[in-house]
Amino acid sequence: MRDLATRLTENGVVVILDQWDVMYGDDLPHFMETSVRESDFVILVCTPEFAKKADKGKGGAGYEKRIVTGEMFHNANPSKFVPLLRRGSGEEALPSFLKSKNYIDFRKDSEFDEKAKDLLHQLHGVPKHPRPRLGPSPFRRVEQIEPDESRRTMTKATMLGLPPNLSIPFEVPRIGKRHPENLEWDIEESFDLEPGEYQEIPVKTKAGTRLVGFVEADGKVSAYLLGTSSFRSFDGGLGFNYLWGREDIIRAKVSYETSETKTLHFVVSNGYEVEEDEDEREPDPVTVELKLRTES
Repeated sequence: MRDLATRLTENGVVVILDQWDVMYGDDLPHFMETSVRESDFVILVCTPEFAKKADKGKGGAGYEKRIVTGEMFHNANPSKFVPLLRRGSGEEALPSFLKSKNYIDFRKDSEFDEKAKDLLHQLHGVPKHPRPRLGPSPFRRVEQIEPDESRRTMTKATMLGLPPNLSIPFEVPRIGKRHPENLEWDIEESFDLEPGEYQEIPVKTKAGTRLVGFVEADGKVSAYLLGTSSFRSFDGGLGFNYLWGREDIIRAKVSYETSETKTLHFVVSNGYEVEEDEDEREPDPVTVELKLRTES
């Protein structure tokens, strides 16, 4: 496991590993709970021994199962927990709470490099097989003419001697839902960004609500909503995964459904610092306006 953690770290992933991060005297249950809750991804190394202990609720594997199943129930990201098959068949090595998950096969040491690269694709949010751009339909759309609502209603009253259907004149016209013109915002920020600078705004979210709003600038910027560990990776110039994000935008709407109560980090970035020997043009300074609110 330490070899895999080293490979991931060397390729831009911030890894939390007990062999690196736990000292003598530390509270192990607190370490496990915090690591699982605050990480963007959790890799579960699966063996027949691990599956037996987890299913029986014994030892550290049993405690880990309780933490993970609770987080799986509340977390909105279904791919946060990644089973890694190390020994045995899937039936033998996967505990019951992971049997429905798609696992990555690390049983053959000869395929370690290939499988590690597959895992890095997911952790960095870069698909191994990107979806192609949607093309146009090969068919010409033909407009279908249908009778309006009044004709469909009137044709029902075809029995002789009945009065005409009087429901139509008394129907109240439907009025589309309108958004309030003057919304109250939980966060209203306006700031300037020099080339290579970014601004981080802490956002307190509550389970069962939606974070909405917009970010607007007078030049192209990138905006991300990050978890705590991803923000540390971003701040360190390493690879990171975002919960919501838009790159090279002038204006973008924000919409993210929150599944738990925690503090996230909204980051607006004006490019990155360009080295003197690089040919890419440095971005211009920008002024940014950000407005966010939570809705039930």
